Amino acid sequence: MRLTIRLCLTGIALAGIGAAAAAQAAQAVDCPAIAVEVTAESPQDRALVCEGAILARAFFRRHGIAMKHPIRIRLHRSAIEDYAFHIGVYDAAQRRIDLLTPAAAQRLCRLHSPFGLPMDAPLYISFVVHEVAHAIADQNFKVRPSSQVAHEYIAYAAQLAMLPAAQRSEILQRYTVAAFDSIGDMSSTYHALDPSAFGVKVFRHYQSLPDQGVFIRDLLSGAL
Repeated sequence: MRLTIRLCLTGIALAGIGAAAAAQAAQAVDCPAIAVEVTAESPQDRALVCEGAILARAFFRRHGIAMKHPIRIRLHRSAIEDYAFHIGVYDAAQRRIDLLTPAAAQRLCRLHSPFGLPMDAPLYISFVVHEVAHAIADQNFKVRPSSQVAHEYIAYAAQLAMLPAAQRSEILQRYTVAAFDSIGDMSSTYHALDPSAFGVKVFRHYQSLPDQGVFIRDLLSGAL
């Protein structure tokens, strides 16, 4: 299974991907305090990715969910092979994320900005959170194959929960869509048609829960 962040859209892709030459040549460096290895040429890019990874782990820890295996993240200065319009791709079999650099993500999203906002450092970090959330969730799903809707729910809940409050508030003001009523109202079709609105509806549902941790753990266990 591969979980992907495309241009303003997340989804699952089944075809294989190759590494960009720049990513292959770069040196891998561990993120401090978390088992994530980042392959990138720029220390500044690595720092942003490590911040996103740490925030993603913090989201799961908040709900009593552990990161069980190391994750590798490779950064690409140009389009990811076979996924020209994707910000990132998570490969469950390899336990690896292929992700555009901040500059490449900014170029990709110039015409179609996610959540209607320009791709700046905090928003980029939130997409790292989204991808790492896919990876940590994948380590904890009890039922296989795991649900795409459950994957995306967890990834968007983490992404928006860990955004700076001011930026999250701006996104919520831009989208007047109501929260999903239940998990049964969520669909991969809605996600494909408007991923940003899907993410906002997910987050508003997440906000409304009396016990968010129980809900996330039930998604992972298959109880929902």
